[in-house]
Amino acid sequence: MVRTPPVSPHERSTRARWRRGLVGAGITLVATATVAVTGPIGSSRAGAAGLDPRAAVSAQLTWQQVLPDGGAPIAQSSPIVATLDGGGPSVVVGDRGGNVWAFHLSNGSGVAGWPAHTGGPPVDSTPSVVPNGSGTDNVYVGGGNASNPSVGGYYGFNSSGATIWAQSAPDPNGFHGVQASLAAGPMSGVTGVVAPSLGQDEYAFNAANGGLLPGWPFFTADSGFSTPSIADLNGNGAHEIVEGGDSTAGLANGVQYANGGHLRILGPNGSLLCDHDFNQTIDSSPAVGNFLGGGGVGIAFGTGTFYPGASDSNKVYATDAYCNVVWGTDVGAGTTSSPALGDLLGNSSVEVVEG
Repeated sequence: MVRTPPVSPHERSTRARWRRGLVGAGITLVATATVAVTGPIGSSRAGAAGLDPRAAVSAQLTWQQVLPDGGAPIAQSSPIVATLDGGGPSVVVGDRGGNVWAFHLSNGSGVAGWPAHTGGPPVDSTPSVVPNGSGTDNVYVGGGNASNPSVGGYYGFNSSGATIWAQSAPDPNGFHGVQASLAAGPMSGVTGVVAPSLGQDEYAFNAANGGLLPGWPFFTADSGFSTPSIADLNGNGAHEIVEGGDSTAGLANGVQYANGGHLRILGPNGSLLCDHDFNQTIDSSPAVGNFLGGGGVGIAFGTGTFYPGASDSNKVYATDAYCNVVWGTDVGAGTTSSPALGDLLGNSSVEVVEG
């Protein structure tokens, strides 16, 4: 079903959820790995099944950094690699103290000017990286999480850790936080960054200056934890935004919603192109690739766990580029993690991998 709800007024409250991360001791680790292959990977399905990855990989700690996090450790933010100076690639990651740390991959030394700071809102999102045209990268994060959704927003930092811009996610309910990671890609003729918020509106900004892109915000009607994918689904040079979202029973902008979630495809101007409703939340970030029959473009994603007993729980779904479900598989446990795509069997076909 295709629907385009108006942006205002808002007629119901957003359901804010307490999200529990893997709260560690504030340690950033980098290890080297030696991989011993005991058979020809991808030579056959039987050969691939015979490999034991536990016996094939050995790792050695290269360096570690114990962070002065004051009880606000790295939790849900995953490290990403960026080029920030002449010292080679660096690893960048956020913590719940609102810090974005950067260390050189080669030796763990801190990058000058970092950590960057949100001013307090936690960073549970994984940083996104955009080349700045000068040989280094800018870094973008969402700030805020569901335990305190009233603070946070969208943040951009330059390669020296200085704030380029910061934008809140205005919402009548006061939920300004952004826990999802920002997707970066071509939007309306510029490089844009986009992510749902913990409120009822989703924003997209010009990555260079933080200007709101034309047509945004998009009214989501509920919080979103799914990091979007930006892809040219139809091979016509236009890029779409593919994402999951939450849904709570109630009326919003004249549309009656049910408990569950959505897969949505948005245009670069914030228009709804298509959606598909499920009776479970969609927290997983979609993977987009040519894995459908005949090499067709498909969208793979998992479902959440918020609504106990929902029939769409424990599922991995695949849709086509128009939100039509092609297949669904019950894997017997929660599928909030994001799928990966790859030719695992070496047979020129693309498989979907879900944790």
